[in-house]
Amino acid sequence: MWLCTPAPPRRFRGFSLQGHQGSQVKATVALIDKGSVVVAMILAWILLREAITPRMAIGATLIVSGLLVMVRR
Repeated sequence: MWLCTPAPPRRFRGFSLQGHQGSQVKATVALIDKGSVVVAMILAWILLREAITPRMAIGATLIVSGLLVMVRR
């Protein structure tokens, strides 16, 4: 739903990621954002007894691998 909202006014630009380019904040937010997908999959498996398909496991492995590459840079 948030993808459909209009762009924030210019005065709030300092709170977006555009205002933090080149800093560690952008990298940290990206790690949390990408890692939340894997956490959601694990919580769905534990709490809701969702089935983890091989396709989902491969996707989670690729996401975690990408996160490890981002952390080492």
